[in-house]
Amino acid sequence: MKSFSFKSLLPHLIAIGVFLVIAVVVCKPALESDTVLKRSDMTVWHGMTQQLIEHKEAKGTMPLWVTNMFSGMPSYQINMDGGLNPFLHLDQAFKLWLPVPISYFFLSCICFYFLGICLRMRTVSAIFGALAFAYCSYNPIIITAGHETKMLALAYCPAVIGGCLLIFRKKYLLGFTLAAVFTSLQIAQGHQQVSYYLFLILIIMGVSQLIRTFKAKETKHAALSVSLLVVAGLIGVLLNAV
Repeated sequence: MKSFSFKSLLPHLIAIGVFLVIAVVVCKPALESDTVLKRSDMTVWHGMTQQLIEHKEAKGTMPLWVTNMFSGMPSYQINMDGGLNPFLHLDQAFKLWLPVPISYFFLSCICFYFLGICLRMRTVSAIFGALAFAYCSYNPIIITAGHETKMLALAYCPAVIGGCLLIFRKKYLLGFTLAAVFTSLQIAQGHQQVSYYLFLILIIMGVSQLIRTFKAKETKHAALSVSLLVVAGLIGVLLNAV
């Protein structure tokens, strides 16, 4: 068993420091108490939830259906009472309890950097890749528009992919644990569209990995990897069942 080495940890600490400094510099107004980012979708969301809030104040419970949006829709898509995903405490920890939108960019960097490490990229390349992913022009646009759940769902996608890759690389326990945790956090953001796209990516990646394992005549490894991925996915879904 390899002994712990601070030297091996140092590049990752530097990467975290770089992500934090750049996020703070780019979003410096977020640290000023009198500066608030006006997001149109958040304003609309408050209007959408008003009927639910009024019903809860009058009846004591949140209804399962809301009628003031479209032709009616399930209220869990907007605002819902119930037990929260316990891993959401980890969500705040991954974001270092930073204010919005600093936390969004920082989380995106951390998750993509994790994927870069899983892909065995050099530290510098992984850092630049993470910055490119987090600060692509689309992300500031959706944050400004108030598409917060979409931004967070996108941020967790690389981490889910990284956890799945670890399983295929025979790091079963670590990969399974991280895949389950990050899948749970990705789904918890409540943006089914991004989760659907991620699922398609994982299917394509999984097929390619299975082809490689079958060519290497590692049938047992393939079966174990698929089983762990399915269970990790189910855990991620069930933790968000409420």
